[in-house]
Amino acid sequence: MPKIALKRFWRQSPRKMHRAGDVVDVDEQTAERLIRLGAAAPVDKTAPKVDDADEQDSGADEDSADATPTPEVTDADEQDAKATDVDEADEGDAPKKPRKVDNLATWQAYHRAMGKDPKNMKLDELKAYWA
Repeated sequence: MPKIALKRFWRQSPRKMHRAGDVVDVDEQTAERLIRLGAAAPVDKTAPKVDDADEQDSGADEDSADATPTPEVTDADEQDAKATDVDEADEGDAPKKPRKVDNLATWQAYHRAMGKDPKNMKLDELKAYWA
């Protein structure tokens, strides 16, 4: 039976549930189906497990050549992300969008804060408006 690492919650049976990150043994047909759907990844049996201490010692020489370009790309990406956040937030005074599980009153308050009138709108309509 192959081992797979789950990428998301999976209910194997009504009483047996697994969380994302769990490594489980399943039959080949189920493993192929979950991997094809993107819900799991195969676990490589031949890859040796490396301790954190070994990884830091052996990886220092290899990473020294690659260490310089990586931060430059990361910094550029972060700057782009910050610029996008600033553009979207405008002044930063916009209220935080309610969670999907919040009640009608919370969604109505958000709707009013955004300059809209929530009169006669149901909870589903308010959620759909801001989705």
